[in-house]
Parts: sequence; structure tokens; C-alpha cells
Amino acid sequence: MTIKDIPAEAAITEHNFTARDAELLIETMSDTLYRVDTMGRLIYASPSAEKLSGHSMQELIGMDIANIYMQPERRNEFVQRLADGNGLLDNYELELRHKQGHSVWVLINVRYFYQTDGKLAGIEGIIRDITSRKQIEQALEYEREKAQVTLKSIADGVITTDLHGRIDYMNPMASTITGWNHDAAKGLNIVDVYQPRTESEDQEIINPVMECIRIGDTVMGANIRLLPRQDHREFAIRDSASPIRSGDGNIIGVVLIIHDVTHIRDMAQRLVYQASHDAQTGLLNRSAFENRVLHALDDSHQQGAQHVFCYMDLDQFKIVNDTCGHIAGDAMLNQISNIMQSFVRDGDTFARIGGDEFGLLLENCPLQRGTAIAEEIREAVASFRFVWQEKIFEIGVSIGIVTLEKNSGDLTEVFSKADSACFVAKDKGRNRLHIYREEEKGLSHQHREMHWVHEIQRAFQEGFFCLYTQEIVALIMAMPLIVNATVKF
Repeated sequence: MTIKDIPAEAAITEHNFTARDAELLIETMSDTLYRVDTMGRLIYASPSAEKLSGHSMQELIGMDIANIYMQPERRNEFVQRLADGNGLLDNYELELRHKQGHSVWVLINVRYFYQTDGKLAGIEGIIRDITSRKQIEQALEYEREKAQVTLKSIADGVITTDLHGRIDYMNPMASTITGWNHDAAKGLNIVDVYQPRTESEDQEIINPVMECIRIGDTVMGANIRLLPRQDHREFAIRDSASPIRSGDGNIIGVVLIIHDVTHIRDMAQRLVYQASHDAQTGLLNRSAFENRVLHALDDSHQQGAQHVFCYMDLDQFKIVNDTCGHIAGDAMLNQISNIMQSFVRDGDTFARIGGDEFGLLLENCPLQRGTAIAEEIREAVASFRFVWQEKIFEIGVSIGIVTLEKNSGDLTEVFSKADSACFVAKDKGRNRLHIYREEEKGLSHQHREMHWVHEIQRAFQEGFFCLYTQEIVALIMAMPLIVNATVKF
């Protein structure tokens, strides 16, 4: 715009705002007034142009303004934008080149101006230096991009919402955990995208974001929670929701942090499983089985309930191991355990309690019914033929049976009785049942002694013993004492 275009009403009075006043105003203003002819040459600039460009006024007047564009190719864009606006362009940002080589960001308001005959004479307008503002914007953009990169690279899911729980942002890990991508989730309420549940599903969980908004403070998830996805995958997570506050302390949103603990939870569950199960057969191990028997004993002692404990020892297992090796023995154990387990009722406990020994706890079961189940197992095992590399083996099982009643002893005594009953079954010809009787107490100890006699004899036969000798040397210093010693009867 030009001085003559300033409306008359903008002057304070006709007498106190003169042309000289206008000149002084233009000379002191920080913004730059300019005019460029139709050839692109600068024909007028206010004094602030020297500071803006680094050029003297003599250098500026007549200069092709394309020479001060930091990116000359943007000149055509500028001209086109001006034409599209019918000769008027407001708040157009442009990067100019200072005489010393650095860039100067400016905000331009420009329009066409015409000769008295109406012919286009060029363009005129105002240039404002916005370099400081642009540097701040660029610094903020850099920090924003750095924050975005950080959020994309961290291992935790991050979701931000507004004060009403509507999603503003979701990082890639949050998308992986929830199954929602950022574009689809943006604007949705957090409860539609993120609603964890307890592992037991017996407790309702208040959405942590909504709870954070309600109380105005951080909400920490105390326990591991499960987050189901639409594709039926499920993640184990821990989460926390914290308020986002403005400079004056008011809550303007919430940030939700989701930590994926699926791998840790799975590993912990595997460790718990391994601690209570036999690695070879997948059955409960001896320790877990003993705990079940202890609970059954407590039930018998306190409530008078009757349970049946079957101690089962495979016959001919060592023959398979010795003939075909441990791989064959392990394969046979798996097949036998599957056969026996098929007869176990719901609520009963079947376990591997030794190398070729199994335990079966039949809860709330009378002796007659327990004996019948044990007989079914014995018959099934006796009918089984184990085949390994064209060799066929007949397998049997000896079963000792003991009842758990109000007067039953402790765990050690119960196992000892069951072991004794199993020994009697083996001693009577193997592949049979035997119910424990009190007069058989101590037979398990005898059984163990006979077992070791057999093992020692086998070790002698197979050369497992090695004889060491030590030379006998006289104790010279002790000889006088020995010579002078007397023995009295």
C-alpha cells in the first residue's frame, strides 16, 4: 500500500498529522514498505529494507528481487498465488537471502498497483521480519519430531486423550497391543479401544484413563491385566494413566502408558508349570502330588472323608531301558501314562512320582470303587504291547492300594504303606493289585533292602566296582608305646 492509500479518517486531525509525520513514521517503522515494477525491479523501499536485506538503498533500488530469494524457484509460485488471488495476497511466508548469506524469513502482504490510466504498474506491499518466530517454530517442530520418534521407538504403548477421554494420539506399540491403528482410533473414546480385564474375569475394572480424569491424579494398575483384541489375540499388560496439565495447572488430557508383560507372564507360568509337572510325561510330579495327598489327608482327618491312594510300579520297565535304551523307555512311559490317565475321573489326581512309578489319588472314593478303577488300569496296561524297532514288549503294573481315612497317619506313613502294598503285589508275582494291611508294616523297608542287594549284585556282574588298595606302613614313632602296652582282662 502507499501513503496516499491511508484513509483520511486514520489521521488524528488535518492539522496535527502532516506529510512529514508520515515520512518519519515510515523511516522508523520496523516493517518494510516496498514497490516492484512489472519487470521485477525494486523501485521503492522504506529504510528498514537495509537492515532486512543487508544491502544499502543504492544497491536495492533497481535490483531484480529474484536475486534476494533464498529459493529463486519460488518466485513463480509467488506470482501465481498473487494472480490466483486477483492481485491480492495476504500473510505469505517467504525465505529471503541476506547479503551476508543467511536466510531471513518474512511475512508478505502484497497487492497490484496501477497507473492513472488503469494499466498494471507492478506490486506493492509490506514485509515483516518473522525470523525469530520461525526459528522458535522450527525449534518446536524439531522437538515435536524428536518426541514423535522417541514415542515410536519406545517399547511401551502410549495413548494420549483429551479431557473427555477421546483419543488424540497412539504410538505404534499401542497400536500393536490394542490392535487399533492411529487413524482409526483417533477421536474414539478410550473405552472403545482400551478396556482391560482381570485374569480371573471376576472383577470389573474401571478404565484407568476415565478414573484419572475423575480423580485428577495418576492411576497405577496394581496387578497384571489382560487386554483382548478384536482378532482374539490377548496381551498381558500393566498400565498407568497420568493427567496432562496446562501451564496454569488445569487438566487438559491424559497420557496412558501400557507395558507389555506377555512374555514375562508366559515365562512365569512356564516356570510354575515346570515346578509342578514332570518334564517327560506332562503329569504332575511327586512334589505336586504329595501336596494333593496332604490336602486329602487333612480332609480325611477333619471331615472323615474317605479317599483311595494307588501306588503303581511298572513291571519290565528296566528290560525295555536296558534292551532298547532310554529313548525307548521314555516313549513307553508316555504311552503307558496316556493309557492309565484315560481311566482317571474328573477331580482325581494322577502323577509320575518316580522313574517308573505313578501315583493315583481317587478323592471321595470308597475302597471298592477305587479297587475297581485300579483293576481297569491294570488290565489296560497288561493288554498293551509296546513296539520298538520290531521288538515287542509286554508290560505289567503292580499296584499297592491304601485308604485315606480319619485315622490315617501323616504323609510319610501313607506313602510307606502304599509302597509296602506295592511290594507285596510284586512279591506275589507282579501285575496284580494288593490292598495294604497293618501286619505288612515294614515290608517297604525290606523291599528297599532287597532292591539294593539286587543292584549291588548287578554292579558286581557288570564291573561297576573298582577296588582301591593302600599300602600298610608301620608307625615307627608309635612302636615303643605299643611294645610297652599291657592288656588286662
